[in-house]
Amino acid sequence: MNTDHQIIPFHIVKLTLGFFKQQLTDEQHDKLDAWIECSEENQIMFEEMVESIEHLRVCFSHFEISPINDTILTKVCPK
Repeated sequence: MNTDHQIIPFHIVKLTLGFFKQQLTDEQHDKLDAWIECSEENQIMFEEMVESIEHLRVCFSHFEISPINDTILTKVCPK
């Protein structure tokens, strides 16, 4: 993973989470695709965000999680 700090617009982070949860509308998916295709740097950042989200999902899947934390985790990282 790239160790440089990159600023990612909040709406892109939200779209990426929606993508990961498979909850994007066609319009939202088009916006995310346009941002990704805008530059190679954006493509790399997107791939790193998805990789990080997947890593968190896998890490949390190894712990016994309380019902409250399970609700939070499910919203961010569906199984």
